[in-house]
Amino acid sequence: MRSLALIALWTAGWVSPMLAQRSLDEAAAHARSAWLAHDAGGLANAGDSLSLRLPGVDEVTVGSGQATRLLNRYLQPASERGFDLRTVRSTGDEQGYAEAARRYVVRGTTDEVSETVFLGFRRLGGRWRLTEIRVTP
Repeated sequence: MRSLALIALWTAGWVSPMLAQRSLDEAAAHARSAWLAHDAGGLANAGDSLSLRLPGVDEVTVGSGQATRLLNRYLQPASERGFDLRTVRSTGDEQGYAEAARRYVVRGTTDEVSETVFLGFRRLGGRWRLTEIRVTP
């Protein structure tokens, strides 16, 4: 019954899909989908703030609006080829992470680029929320 209520609220637009994730695996899968769709707002709106470490950007912790702008700028020139979740683990103390292998091509080129993306999650209010994104070559 609780699931039906969440689905009804989500369908009505009252609950963000990122906020409705009850398991870490679900939250990681939703973040993967948002990344592949270049839905920076869906990634950034999962919590009050997001810590980012992106190539060309100093490590910052910013609100969702600024995080959305930074992620849009980072993702915009890429055409995604894959975002494969390698690991999803709880680290205890209501925290967890996912490690993903990202493959993309910069628009206008043919060379595929590979990166490792770490997604940090924290369980807040009974739901897993994305709190950190770290990208490494």
